Amino acid sequence: MKQFTVTTAQGRRVFEKSQGKWKETSPKTKDEPADKVEALLDRLRELRAASFPKAGSSASFGLANPAYQFEVHFGATNETESVEIGTAGDKVYGRRSTDPLPCELPKSALDDVDKALKDLPQ
Repeated sequence: MKQFTVTTAQGRRVFEKSQGKWKETSPKTKDEPADKVEALLDRLRELRAASFPKAGSSASFGLANPAYQFEVHFGATNETESVEIGTAGDKVYGRRSTDPLPCELPKSALDDVDKALKDLPQ
């Protein structure tokens, strides 16, 4: 992985890996603890669908204005994958850029992602 972007209600943060070290490059430029960045990436990799709801509007899944947006750049050709996570009522939904429909995620998964984000130094 070369770079990833996290967008939340608190703003947008960009992280880049160079020579084995992680840096935040926007909005601030600073070194980031590799273990904290890797913990966040692990939480994202661990996201798994709990169910697949019937089709509906983005708003009905909390994805019209998602709580979290992640964009990852990787590979020799700088491929991009993005994931949106939102809430609707007491349910959590996610959608990859390559999938037309969202899936329901376990609430604990969102809690884990949120904790990993908060563990990153501001």
